[in-house]
Order: sequence, then C-alpha cells, then structure tokens
Amino acid sequence: MSVDGAKKAVEGAKDAAGTAKDAATDAKDAAAGAAAAAKEKMSGDKKN
Repeated sequence: MSVDGAKKAVEGAKDAAGTAKDAATDAKDAAAGAAAAAKEKMSGDKKN
C-alpha cells in the first residue's frame, strides 16, 4: 500500500468514527426526548 493509500484509509476511518459518534449522539437525544415525553404523558394521566 502506498503512503497516500494509507493516509486515505486513516481519513476514512476518522470520518466513520465521527459519523458513528454523531449517530450515537442523535440516538441519545432521541432517547432523552422519548423519556421526557413518556414522563409528561404519565404525569398528564395522573391528573385526569
């Protein structure tokens, strides 16, 4: 493998890691949103 090829592979790995990190953050935000919505619904149900 050439030096350029190795550099491109490293860049690709960095991009993939960044994408995975973003996806994990999105999933965490979605889970937090779902938990907040469920909590709100439950407190709303208690009032009725």
